[in-house]
Amino acid sequence: MVAMAVILARPAPLQYWEEHNHVLPLRSHLKPINANQTKLRHSNGVYALLTTVLPKQSTTSIYLERVDTNNIQVDSNTYNAHTLLQICAQTKSLSGLRQTHALIIKNGIENIVSVAVKLLGLYCKCGRVAESRLVFDRMPNRDLLSWTSMMGGCISQGLFEETIQLLYEMLSAGMEPDNFVCPSVLKACAALNDLQRGLEIHGYVMRNGFDSDVVVANALIDIYGKCGMFEDARQVFDKISQRDVISWNTMISCYMQNGHVDEARGLLEQMQMAGIKPDVISWNATIGGCAQNSHDYEALVLFWQMQLTGRRANSGTIASVLTACSNLAALKQGKQIHGYIIRSGIGLDVFMGSALVDMYAKCYSVNDARRVFHGMSERNEVLWNAMIAGYAQNGHGEEALHLFRQMQLDGLEPNVITWNGMIAGCTQNGYDDAAVELFCQMLLVGVNPDSFTFGSVLTSCASLISLERGKEIHSCIIKIGFQSDVFVGSALVDMYVKCGNVEDAYQVFRRISQRNAISWNAMIAGYGQSGEVDKALRLFSQMEMAGVKPDIISWNSLISGYTQNGNSSEALKVFHQMRQAGCKPNSFTFVSVLPACTYLTDIEKGKEIHAGIIRSGTESDVFVGSALVDMYAKCGTLEDAEKVFGKISERNLVSWNAMISGYAMHGNCQFSLSLFHEMQEAGLEPDHITFTSILSACRHAGLVDEGLSYFHGMKQDYGLIPRVEHYACIVDLLGRAGQLEEARLFIDKMPLEPDAHVWGALLGACRLHCNVELGERVAERIFIIEPQSAANYVLLSNIYAAAGRWDDAAKVRKLMKDKGLRKVPGCSWIQIKNKLHAFFARDKFHPQKKEINEMIEKLFRQMKEAGYVPDTNFALHEVAKEEKEHILCGHSERQAIVFGLLNTSPGTPLRIIKNLRVCGDCHSAMKYISKITEREIVMRDANRFHRFRDGLCSCGDYW
Repeated sequence: MVAMAVILARPAPLQYWEEHNHVLPLRSHLKPINANQTKLRHSNGVYALLTTVLPKQSTTSIYLERVDTNNIQVDSNTYNAHTLLQICAQTKSLSGLRQTHALIIKNGIENIVSVAVKLLGLYCKCGRVAESRLVFDRMPNRDLLSWTSMMGGCISQGLFEETIQLLYEMLSAGMEPDNFVCPSVLKACAALNDLQRGLEIHGYVMRNGFDSDVVVANALIDIYGKCGMFEDARQVFDKISQRDVISWNTMISCYMQNGHVDEARGLLEQMQMAGIKPDVISWNATIGGCAQNSHDYEALVLFWQMQLTGRRANSGTIASVLTACSNLAALKQGKQIHGYIIRSGIGLDVFMGSALVDMYAKCYSVNDARRVFHGMSERNEVLWNAMIAGYAQNGHGEEALHLFRQMQLDGLEPNVITWNGMIAGCTQNGYDDAAVELFCQMLLVGVNPDSFTFGSVLTSCASLISLERGKEIHSCIIKIGFQSDVFVGSALVDMYVKCGNVEDAYQVFRRISQRNAISWNAMIAGYGQSGEVDKALRLFSQMEMAGVKPDIISWNSLISGYTQNGNSSEALKVFHQMRQAGCKPNSFTFVSVLPACTYLTDIEKGKEIHAGIIRSGTESDVFVGSALVDMYAKCGTLEDAEKVFGKISERNLVSWNAMISGYAMHGNCQFSLSLFHEMQEAGLEPDHITFTSILSACRHAGLVDEGLSYFHGMKQDYGLIPRVEHYACIVDLLGRAGQLEEARLFIDKMPLEPDAHVWGALLGACRLHCNVELGERVAERIFIIEPQSAANYVLLSNIYAAAGRWDDAAKVRKLMKDKGLRKVPGCSWIQIKNKLHAFFARDKFHPQKKEINEMIEKLFRQMKEAGYVPDTNFALHEVAKEEKEHILCGHSERQAIVFGLLNTSPGTPLRIIKNLRVCGDCHSAMKYISKITEREIVMRDANRFHRFRDGLCSCGDYW
């Protein structure tokens, strides 16, 4: 067979063809010639054979064998021109289209509207909008179809501004848009997020009665949805009398784009009830929307429902549902999806392969990700990037680096996404120095960072608390021009905050022109972490006034700020406001607010929050469970702490430490030690916090040998270097046991510089055992370290007073006065009916003072009758014995207990907090009171818990 070739003469009238005067081969699908042939006559006998398939067949096949370019003609009825253009449409041949165009020009039929419209449409489909526009501009008579086709071509190539411009040209030409033009223009407005023009088109549609057209209505729903006007979109949707599947799909997408997942799912159900069978687009919009809006479980449920309807999934469905599996770390379900891909015969293309690699990597199944990657015959940048990021995020740095180099050997240059995967992987796995180094290499090879790059590397700088590196990256951000990016700005704020530079953080925050919730939250959290809670609250209010609705992170940052800075009442108040605002608390909320209950010993509020935790379904969260254990233990209800601890199925080190610490605070040393060994049997290694609790348990129980054994075992058995708090525990342990000289020698041998806590523990032991000489020496050292701490001066003064050296005690008090120091007054708190009541020593202003004094005197007489002997050594005043007894009766803890007895029902346990260590006489009095009144009294002093019951204390009188 003669090879096909078409040589065209240069068509002079058109500038484009003047620029392309070389031979353009026409690619065709060659097929055997059969009897169904039509001959085109030519003057020299050269012919072209046009083969047409019978009408009953689905496609037309044309074979153009030879054309005489010297004397070719096309019938004036344009039939043959349309036939040749159909060839070009089927073969998708740009060169063939240009040749046919030349023939049309040569034969003078280019101005026939139907031919010109077909030409410009084909040029658009080939991505040649400029050539399509040339055809359009040469048309002498443009009808609505011409304008519609040209606009459609522009939209297909993403030229939305050009589409709007065509509308204005059309209006200038005196043409009125019809119900075919309006959807095209609305689509362009939606893509440009141009609500104003969309509203104008909507007005035009209403005036001309096009709103009843379902295609126009669908386009209106689309623009309103993309511009965030989902309520207006719903109004348009509700007015459509005959909705098609596109109407439902567009409305579902609108809801999903605006985060209204429940409404979208409800609409999918209504669609089925209305007798409209959802197509794959319906399912994809709903499943994809759920995955994008963090409703990942719902996405999986919808996927299985889709299968039950018999609707076959496509690559878009698979990608969305795999994203949901990734977010849930649902490896089992991810593998089921993988099996579905294989069974259904969809064909694993590179798009789905990349999603599978990403899913396996995020589910920590790197081997499965690797198998998918190596099983792909075709690999593009997306697939390479997914595997490199998977290695990096799972801590396989060497494999990531090897693949990074292999990608280059395979002829693909790593792009910004590749570098981002490497850098983010290092950041997420704590390799912050490596992340910063990779960032520098990225700049050296000439790859420009994007906002994601800066976000990751700034996070590493924040983790390293490297302000200098952070500032260097800040300079790079300014040079590249990302300073106005809200994501980068928020990361900068966070970096400066975590590096302790709140001032610079605020300056960056001020320069962010379009602040979103992330930037507001970063600055609110920064103020909270730096102790400037008032500024955090003020910023929170400004956020609302700026039209940015506080999200869960905003509320959590404010609650956490109040809790961390000791303002527990305000933390609980904000938590209440948060629930009133309709914001549902999450695990972090509960972990932040429970310490506020702990600080206030507000067991009732703690139980109320516990009920909320159960309702929210977060009770199984190990961090929430650990916070509950800590709250119950520190509020004195160790039994409740044990119950919560027993329900934590997957315990981590935090939960074990919380329970061990709880036992230690309550003096249950043996339980602490037993749990310590049980934790190790469960496969967990203790950390520094664990040993702080263990050593505290030993010092509360006076287990000197055991405590020293655990202390030395830290380094020998577990490779943990003791910190200053561990040394302070040992000094306190030895001091309480009366081994003051051993404690002093222990301090002298410390490899660390003793701080105020270490010397303070020894000074407290000197007060306990009334060792004046050593107390004086220790006081000299501690006054140098903490010259402005009133507590140390008070301790020395009390040591002198207990020894009867009143003049020396007075000198210390005078020294305090000269330095402007004041003793922290003893204070006790008790909560009755959700109200916290505070009492100070010899309080004269309480509304129930008279009843309290009468009850104290009554109890004092009953206690004496039961054998109580006041220990006046704890009344450190140079007064008569009777006055000392009166002073002891006025101690704040006794007033709080008596107030509780007066205002609660018989048998109700009483819980009080004391800001100082309970004195020996009050400790003895509490035992008598518990027996006389038949009440359980739980008291938390500055050191530990005391549980008084039936005349006994849980501490065994050792504290």
